Amino acid sequence: ETFATALLERIGMATLVTKLTEIRLEKFVGRVVGLYDTQQVGVDRSVIIPKEAFYQDKDYREKGSVRVLADKAKSLSVGQEMGSTARTILNLEMNPEFHALVEEYDDLLNDFRTGEADLVTCVERMKEGLELYIGQIAAQLPPSTLPTATTEAASGSIGSSLSEVEQQQLNYFHKRLMSFKLSTFGEDTERAIASGKLKPSLVEIAEVFDRASLTYQEIEGAYKDIAAAYTTGKMSQDIKRYLVAVNQFIQQAQSARPSAVAVSTLPPRPLTIADLADPTYQPALDDITPQLSLGDRQIYKDWQAYQQSFATIVQAIATALQNLGQLPATAIEVTDPVAPTDLNTLNAAVQSALSQLDPGVRPTLTQAVLAQLPPSDQQTYKGWQIYQSIILGVTRDLAHILQDEERLFDPQTRRELPQLPSDWDDADLYQAVQYSLNLLSNEERHLRTNAAARKLGTEQRKIYQNYETYEQIQLLLGGVPTPVKQSLASLARRAQVKVQRTEDQLAQFNVEVAHWFDRSMSRASGVYKRNAKGVAIMIGFLIALVSNTDTFHVIARLSGDDDLRQIIATRAGSITQNATPQDLYSRDQLRKLKRDTDAVLQEIALPLRWTPENLAQQFNCPGARARSDENATLPPWQAFYKTCLNENNPPEQFDLWRIVKIGTRPQNIIDTGRMLIGWIVSGLAIAMGAPFWFDLLGKIMNVRNTGSKPAPIVDQTAPKPSR
Repeated sequence: ETFATALLERIGMATLVTKLTEIRLEKFVGRVVGLYDTQQVGVDRSVIIPKEAFYQDKDYREKGSVRVLADKAKSLSVGQEMGSTARTILNLEMNPEFHALVEEYDDLLNDFRTGEADLVTCVERMKEGLELYIGQIAAQLPPSTLPTATTEAASGSIGSSLSEVEQQQLNYFHKRLMSFKLSTFGEDTERAIASGKLKPSLVEIAEVFDRASLTYQEIEGAYKDIAAAYTTGKMSQDIKRYLVAVNQFIQQAQSARPSAVAVSTLPPRPLTIADLADPTYQPALDDITPQLSLGDRQIYKDWQAYQQSFATIVQAIATALQNLGQLPATAIEVTDPVAPTDLNTLNAAVQSALSQLDPGVRPTLTQAVLAQLPPSDQQTYKGWQIYQSIILGVTRDLAHILQDEERLFDPQTRRELPQLPSDWDDADLYQAVQYSLNLLSNEERHLRTNAAARKLGTEQRKIYQNYETYEQIQLLLGGVPTPVKQSLASLARRAQVKVQRTEDQLAQFNVEVAHWFDRSMSRASGVYKRNAKGVAIMIGFLIALVSNTDTFHVIARLSGDDDLRQIIATRAGSITQNATPQDLYSRDQLRKLKRDTDAVLQEIALPLRWTPENLAQQFNCPGARARSDENATLPPWQAFYKTCLNENNPPEQFDLWRIVKIGTRPQNIIDTGRMLIGWIVSGLAIAMGAPFWFDLLGKIMNVRNTGSKPAPIVDQTAPKPSR
């Protein structure tokens, strides 16, 4: 259960649910009132409803159901002049009640984004707002034309002054709005939540991890400008990795082939981002890039496409400024295609000229220029503006805050940065700030981020928060391996089949993940035990070989200890019985007694290790000292070799080659085979481990002496959520 909770938190399941709900709630609002814009002036935020011409090429989902019904009502007056009341109500951009409805819906969206209102509350208040708007329309109609339910609400109606056409138009508009409200919201909010899919199912949430799924495309479409800004930031970071790969390749090529054409045309210093746009170095880069990795090649290709798109945008805006006489005289000519090396200079001149324009003229100019460009170029410029003006602005403020607190670190060296390096660009600063923020707790990170974003307006702060969310989603999607994504999708489908309600689906999904973890750990334990057993056998056999632990030899020696002890006692007794007291205490007699005792003790040496005594017994070759008095004066190994190999001058230390030679003699083949089998048996016994022998011994006798082991507690299966 702990693993399941931690995993769902790590992959941002709650974040994905919230953002999907927010995206669909925005679409739901658009389905009711249509597209609209917001404008932030200081602390005041107002709603801007576009003119009729804006909706000419839009479909019914972008127009909104209220506007579609208003257009149908207006069509009833074909060939006749529309009355003033009908014109005010049906031309929605002129209708103050409709403005109030859109503002209320927009406020509810903001309340949901900030967590001040939950989904059910927002939908209920949207229903109440639509009912109020319908009631205001009903107040314009005569009571006789209204349904019984709304007659009392229209008791103060001024509809008696309306023309017949106006009454027909407004009555049609009113009835259709009542029908739309009932079909959309129903008697409660469940119909609106279900029809708008405001509560995403588990399967839809799991599909977010698949970039080709419709659910992911839904999120990507809702964050078009944010995705473009994220691409801008990621591009500046990826191109630095490409430069590192290129410089490493150049360094290796210069050391291997200094005269190579591709390398000889490059400067001796490391390449920079500015060098990538220099035409002088393009042939060399085109020769080097195909030799890099696939990822590096794709980064360079994407960067070239991005630069080309951005150059087109800057040149178009510069041309418009030049036509207005607003481009500084020091700027470069823009009549010809802009050279890549001049792009930064031209862009700086364009941004300087735009900053000097009137705030009301600036967006009009840029929008007019962007409208003539392809949608992809428009998104590129919007993303660049968001990244430069908002994301990097907050990043610089965060860097100052962290630097003052001595918490700004270099992600490469992991050392504190008392001051920023002079050769750093915006991408380096962004990576350092993100690395330093990740070292903080969640609470500390949010406090510093909020402090840095405090100077932003409401709309800009919303953009920054969306950027953080989108970046988090991308990191989550990139950090989840493909097998885990597939497993989560399968578990989500299983949980959705078992439970239909969304709240219970999340609980059931948590249970499914917990069971998935238990099953995986069981399989992993089985694989571990299997592999560990193989390793244990190898280690056991190695120990048996190194220590010369021959099971059959050990058993033979241990079973003969009683007989050997009896022999020692008998021989010692015979020696002392046959010796006189004078002889018993003479030096020669004591020396002979020690020699005879040592010869006997050699036969009961510990039956382990590579000792001449053990080898002599294993190869059935009697110890040298027990053979003759001549060998008794020789060192043990020399006596062993001389006795078993009949060598005159054998070495005095362990010699593996001579032992192999002894073991391969025809008369010792059976003994050698027995030794090998004894090693294998010892290795298997060692590999069994203490638990095996303890359990085996426990079956014979109660070693604990404390009673039997208590029975394990039966795991209780998690209760199924109520349907």
